[in-house]
Amino acid sequence: MPARLTFCLPVTYRQGRRAANKLIGELVDHFGGATHTPIVAPVYIGRWLPDEDDDIPTDDESERVWYDDIVILVVDAPNQNWDDPAFQMEIEQWRRRACEVYEQQGNKQARIWLTAEPL
Repeated sequence: MPARLTFCLPVTYRQGRRAANKLIGELVDHFGGATHTPIVAPVYIGRWLPDEDDDIPTDDESERVWYDDIVILVVDAPNQNWDDPAFQMEIEQWRRRACEVYEQQGNKQARIWLTAEPL
């Protein structure tokens, strides 16, 4: 059974937009395509309360709620088998890769949200 991966990618800062573009390119190369919302002037906003162990600096340490401009990225994996344990591991590797790309671009993220579902 094929699968669909959906990423919520922060693009508030220039480094985040570079990271999103890089990750989208890698996913297109790997899966053969992707669909995403606009990277410039994104239409989604993420809002959350940081965990105490989040090691992400803010402009104002007193900020209680964090906001991010978000790109929704959808990748279909028609040639993958949802039930294959190796593919389940690959999904987690993509989440880790997303965090790695953001850190390399100078926009470290405490976490990148990625959901996966069978099609």
